[in-house]
Amino acid sequence: MPIRQLGRSPKHRKALFRNLATALILNDRITTTHEKAKEMRPLIEKLVRKSKRGQNEDHRFINQKLFTTKAMKRLNTEIAPRFEDLEAGFTRVEYLGRRNNDKARMAMIEFTKNPIREYEKNEEALE
Repeated sequence: MPIRQLGRSPKHRKALFRNLATALILNDRITTTHEKAKEMRPLIEKLVRKSKRGQNEDHRFINQKLFTTKAMKRLNTEIAPRFEDLEAGFTRVEYLGRRNNDKARMAMIEFTKNPIREYEKNEEALE
């Protein structure tokens, strides 16, 4: 499957996905364009799988793909244990519609077992 160019050079594309992956791990949910979200999903799946396995080479791979040690610690201590029973399907991409100024398709990418979504469901049930 060909990789989407996204109008960027390979170095810029790599930095973009590292930034998006770090932001997703720190925030559990981010909003970006639909194409970026779909292209980022396999990277996040691989990071969570390697974090669950927890071998030395896996930690080196995670270190290469994330910018901050805070994100690495959060991935290993909070996110990976959340998905111990799952083999795959750690993220969800939800289409949000089009952005007003340039009509780009927007999407929200989030972890499937997301405490933010569970909180929102509880809030809706109380109303």
